[in-house]
Amino acid sequence: MTRTHAATADSLRFVGWKSAYQAAATTMSSRVTTKMQAMTAHAFSALDAYIYGLAKQEKGLPFDSGEQAAAMAQLMLANLRADEYPHLAELTSRHVLQPG
Repeated sequence: MTRTHAATADSLRFVGWKSAYQAAATTMSSRVTTKMQAMTAHAFSALDAYIYGLAKQEKGLPFDSGEQAAAMAQLMLANLRADEYPHLAELTSRHVLQPG
């Protein structure tokens, strides 16, 4: 019998199965709660970093309106070699230059 199983058998024998079950449930609940707290903290940190980074990036952009953004994209697209960066050129022409 492994060590864990022996400890479980001993606790069932000496403490009673209800107490052992409650102890195991409490331990499991504590582990799940700790894991959920860690996952929640990670998710919050990821969202915070993403939102903060996006806000900081938008504040630093060299234009304020959609027309200025389109003009900047046209300038970038003119200097971009589509054969070297085909996916970036496609993204710029299909999404950045579209109204809305």
